[in-house]
Amino acid sequence: MRLAELGYFEGQHVELIEGQILLMSPQGPPHVYSIAQAHGCLAEVFGEIGFVVDQSTYAADDFSYPEPDLAVIRGQPRDYAKRHATPQDTLLLVEVSQTTQKYDRGTKMPLYAKVGITEFWILDLKARQLEVYRDPQTTDEGEGRYATLITLKPDQTISPLEKPDVTIKVQDLMV
Repeated sequence: MRLAELGYFEGQHVELIEGQILLMSPQGPPHVYSIAQAHGCLAEVFGEIGFVVDQSTYAADDFSYPEPDLAVIRGQPRDYAKRHATPQDTLLLVEVSQTTQKYDRGTKMPLYAKVGITEFWILDLKARQLEVYRDPQTTDEGEGRYATLITLKPDQTISPLEKPDVTIKVQDLMV
């Protein structure tokens, strides 16, 4: 984090994952506008208990500061004026994948499970589906995984764990 604060990566999009600085690829229009679409939908759903943040630094643990495409955080933005949100503050994390499915499933998903994110979604634009990961677990080797995976097509609906009384159409999350 300190290197970024000093401007070493100015103009480049990077993430700190498990102590490694990773350069992120540019985003295409479907990715950018699906983030905007999903943001609006999730802000409406979670507005009374939390807020949605786009591509902001997130304190997963001391060695990982990913930038999830969308983070639904408990409370109000002013509650976080002096610190980054942590897994304990998180209602939902979402990665929008147009070309990064392997990275999101192979790197971010295990990290999010390991730190206890109760619900993580991958909005896979290429396959036109939503992957819903729940029930985080840590293996004996210290790796994270989710016990439950639900895969949904655009014409299906999902109820977030933190808002079980609400149904969201998958098609309303993407462009």
